[in-house]
Amino acid sequence: MHSRNSLTELGQDFVDAAEERYEKRYDSVGEFLDYWTFGIPKGMYQGYMERAAKQNDSWNDMLNFGTFGVTGMIQGAFNPSNAWSKEHWANMIGTAGLFGGVSSIIKPKLGIGNTIKFNGEIRPFPKGHDLDLKSWEEMPVSGQRRMTPDGLKIMNVSEKIF
Repeated sequence: MHSRNSLTELGQDFVDAAEERYEKRYDSVGEFLDYWTFGIPKGMYQGYMERAAKQNDSWNDMLNFGTFGVTGMIQGAFNPSNAWSKEHWANMIGTAGLFGGVSSIIKPKLGIGNTIKFNGEIRPFPKGHDLDLKSWEEMPVSGQRRMTPDGLKIMNVSEKIF
């Protein structure tokens, strides 16, 4: 029940902040930009100023200031002072968003291209287990050179071509 109430409070705070920005949108250019950017730059600045004021209190606060609040958010998600509070939920959502965003940028290449170059010709890459390993046995290993039946030299890829 505490968790549901915390999520409700978090959602209500989000709606209240959006309504406040909507009501002030024509008060000044800054308020208009704050409205159109969903308050993100203003919130980042306020968070920066809060962390800057506390940066010399401890090593943890200094690290949190230096990482723009990321370490504090992760710590609040995994080691909260008040479990299932709205701050805990905000930290969990932020940490999930951080890891989700980073993992979408850094993706390992799961395969190789659709074609391979073998003996000077480009061939489509065989699907599944259709790769003919016998033809790869003819490829030279480091320091070896072989000749094709046409008289062309097969070189190791580490050898300079120029």
